[in-house]
Amino acid sequence: WRRSTGMTTLSDKLFGTFLGIEFQGETIVVISLKSSITGMSLLSSSSFPLKNDEVSLTEVSDYIKHQVARPDKIFVSIPDKWTITKFISIPYIKGKGVESLDSLMRYEIERHIPYNIEEVAYDFLVIDVKDAAYCILFVVVHKEKMEYIRKYLESLSLRPDSLIPSSTAVLNTI
Repeated sequence: WRRSTGMTTLSDKLFGTFLGIEFQGETIVVISLKSSITGMSLLSSSSFPLKNDEVSLTEVSDYIKHQVARPDKIFVSIPDKWTITKFISIPYIKGKGVESLDSLMRYEIERHIPYNIEEVAYDFLVIDVKDAAYCILFVVVHKEKMEYIRKYLESLSLRPDSLIPSSTAVLNTI
């Protein structure tokens, strides 16, 4: 049951049928879960070759439709080897808030990657502020890989709610 007010409640975020898609280099794993007040249950899990041909895409699509016709949320995990993930510490800028970090993080990320900043997609998370410094986790993915994932999911008519590297999945959940 969903409220017609358009308001999202905590139960909307915690309970429902969820689809997990994990890219693993040469394979893709599709997992469906059901979360309710009594706990979380694995509905199904299957592995497929990661190919963009029509036969493979149809096989994955049919499996998803058969297992969970309309998931409430779709979570996608990409392989760690496709990402650069780092924890860094940068100085706290007195008088400036977290919102001032965007331009500083662009500079910091550029220092830590072997690519031109325009070639990548990135995001960061402030983990903690201590000793006049921000403790930050950042993740960088080459835009080529992001485009591959986007096109693959689009061919399955899926729009993910979350796209994360597998190593940060637990951290993002917390």
